[in-house]
Amino acid sequence: MSIKNNKKTKYISVLAIALALSLVLGYIDSLLPINVLGMQVKIGLANIVSLILIFDRGLVQGVEVKYPHIMLIAVLRVCILSIIRANVVTFVLSLSGCIVSHLVMFAVGANAKPVGANAKPVGANAKPVGANACGARFNIVIMLTSILAAISHNYTQILVLMLINKNPKISLLFLPFLIVSVLTGAFTAFVTILCRFKKY
Repeated sequence: MSIKNNKKTKYISVLAIALALSLVLGYIDSLLPINVLGMQVKIGLANIVSLILIFDRGLVQGVEVKYPHIMLIAVLRVCILSIIRANVVTFVLSLSGCIVSHLVMFAVGANAKPVGANAKPVGANAKPVGANACGARFNIVIMLTSILAAISHNYTQILVLMLINKNPKISLLFLPFLIVSVLTGAFTAFVTILCRFKKY
């Protein structure tokens, strides 16, 4: 019984640490906005936490964080930071972008292979790969996932903003936001890969 309780306590501790780190990175992110045609775009530093939890499943302190809980961490981060900003529109945009981008990350991560010597298979067709999975191919998957998540996040926000303002001219932001999304997504992926490289 004590072993089960210890696992539960460890799991909750990992979730708490992940949420705290996500909040810190999210707050720092809000201090470093990128101005694109009068609109502020964030780098997406908090996504680093989600990427690590998704692609290193079972390897974060020996705990495999489930997808619904990763989503919960992301949603709580958006809610808490939105309360600090006290802006309803920002909350709606952030929450919609957060949910869609994480669904994209889950879709890719569900079929990706984890890394590390004691890695467990992820996805129905995944096979244990051992420490060799720390190679370039897996890093490319992380890079692609991060970029797709950034694009889906920003594009969702543009679509929601179009619905709120009922202004089709906002669609002109799609191209510049695509460029920014690729750059910011690549950056967060690079940091994630760097963290994993130092870990393994």
